[in-house]
Amino acid sequence: KKTIEEKLGKRVESFCYPNGDWSEAVVKAVKEAGYERAVTTQWGANDGSGSAYTLRRFDMCAEHIQTDRGKLSASRLAWRMSGFYPGLG
Repeated sequence: KKTIEEKLGKRVESFCYPNGDWSEAVVKAVKEAGYERAVTTQWGANDGSGSAYTLRRFDMCAEHIQTDRGKLSASRLAWRMSGFYPGLG
């Protein structure tokens, strides 16, 4: 974390587990390094009841949330984030 911050010249608050792999020991190390939160590769929303170090996330590829003409589709975005999107869970 310190090396990354030195190279970037700014504070780094978040961590992303490589390949989404984590364990309680890894979470402990991330906390001890000074990160404030970390994301997994688990699909879904965060309701505030879970740990800031095992956050779920959404893949927001433009192709999944655009109309055929390349415009943002609010309905496709809502569907993608709803949890009803096929093949995700």
